[in-house]
Amino acid sequence: MRLEHITIQCADLEASVKFYCECAGLKVIRDMRDRPSNRIVFMGNSDDDTLVELIDSEKPFRGSGVSMGFGVKDVKECREWFIEKGYEPTQIRWLGEGRGFFFVADPSGFSVQFITE
Repeated sequence: MRLEHITIQCADLEASVKFYCECAGLKVIRDMRDRPSNRIVFMGNSDDDTLVELIDSEKPFRGSGVSMGFGVKDVKECREWFIEKGYEPTQIRWLGEGRGFFFVADPSGFSVQFITE
């Protein structure tokens, strides 16, 4: 058994696809945006990976206490990139041994973590 995908209900599907492409380096794996309703995009590093399923929704995720994390080589540099792009990342929290992480909200407000690999 393996984790197949994580689903995020999105207020703006196009903005979410752009965010996960530009900010997390994911690629569109399966694209169902051409459907008249229930538009869905699966994103990931490859089809063998756990995927992020983005669903165009009138009721986007608005909860708290849930996040998704991506590993990065340089957490400071990554955070600066987000600031330059106009995002408002949290401060870096340091775990010791040079490892740290921060959070930034995706276009629907879903909390995305970037952590030192």
